[in-house]
Order: sequence, then C-alpha cells, then structure tokens
Amino acid sequence: MGKQKLSDEQKEEMFQNWQAGNEYTAIKAFVDKRLTIKPIEYGTVDISDNLQPFLDTLFKMIQDLKVPGRKAKGKYIFI
Repeated sequence: MGKQKLSDEQKEEMFQNWQAGNEYTAIKAFVDKRLTIKPIEYGTVDISDNLQPFLDTLFKMIQDLKVPGRKAKGKYIFI
C-alpha cells in the first residue's frame, strides 16, 4: 500500500510544529546574522570585518540541524 497524502491541515500543523522548534530558530538566527556582515565580492581587497559572530552562528546552526558527517569539534577562528 502506498503512502497516504497529507491534508492541508496536517501539513500546516507540521509546519507550525517545525517553526516552534530549535531548527527554525537556528536558521532564522543565521539568516539575521548573515545580513549584518559586508558582502565579499571579487573587488574586495581586504577582509577586515569581524566575522567571528557570523561563524559562531553558523557553527551553532550546524549543531542544531544535526548535519550528518563528522562531528563538529573545532571552532572557526579568524585572527
């Protein structure tokens, strides 16, 4: 027997549950932090901004999403 299709109400409920979870919060925090750094383009001569808050948010998002693969042991640090 094949999978049953979900109704629109079930889909909406699943989406609301996902929005209440840690994954959505981590993604939203990453997107908000991504908008605070200056974009790096081909003409950029020097990267002098502090990217550490952005990288910390990226690291936290990867941990919260439980990305398969190696365990995240290190931190990204720019000096």
